[in-house]
Amino acid sequence: MDRLTGQDVDFQGEKDIEVSDLLVDPVTGNILFVVVSSDSVLGLGGDQYVLPFDSLKIHAQSRQLAINDKSITLDDNTAYAPKRNGRWGSEEVATYCATAGKKNLMKESRNKLEEMQQMVANAIDKVTDTGSKKTEAMGLECLVESHRLYNREVYGADNNVIGELSGFLVDLDEAKIKLAILDHGALWGLMGSQYLIPWQALGIDQQGKRIVLDVNEDNLDKFSKADELDWNGSILPKAKARDIYTNYEIDYTAG
Repeated sequence: MDRLTGQDVDFQGEKDIEVSDLLVDPVTGNILFVVVSSDSVLGLGGDQYVLPFDSLKIHAQSRQLAINDKSITLDDNTAYAPKRNGRWGSEEVATYCATAGKKNLMKESRNKLEEMQQMVANAIDKVTDTGSKKTEAMGLECLVESHRLYNREVYGADNNVIGELSGFLVDLDEAKIKLAILDHGALWGLMGSQYLIPWQALGIDQQGKRIVLDVNEDNLDKFSKADELDWNGSILPKAKARDIYTNYEIDYTAG
């Protein structure tokens, strides 16, 4: 995800446009909107605009970002004012979707949430053999700015911190966060171990203040260690991501 932010965007001849952030549904992992900045210096200052994420295209050969939809313009309807708490409420999402002529994916994805949560709870219980119930990720009716997810502490089933989130792997075809990178036992970002955790295995409490994983420190090794996946720290083949989901009996396309 962090490789998208700060990247220049070809926007119908407009210059000095770059990705400054993404708006993410923290419950489902859906990336719904991209925030772009114009006339900024090192990502600071300038005007910001929020655009549908599915309008952002990546050219296969050049890897350059572009917004080719001629119907999208930088006007008052897309102006973005960052919130102090980093949240974009459900009413704002619905209003923008209607203005942009887009389906409200946030509402659609939440309609599938209860079934997905039960499926994940059953899968995690089977993997960890704890028999405990996964903390439900309910209530958080908002999107959050993606940079606010970084370096968040993750709590285990015993209410102790088991690590922190250091990054996320995104499936650009589905516009979803698929895997969270969990740093465990690291000191100032060094040493320790990294685990790749399916996003659906994580839970967020009703206040959105705590991220939880229904395991304890002593059985964290049941999840996939990054250094055992022949992963280069950047791009992970989608086949390997699907294998990780299959290991926990989680549907890769769920949510």
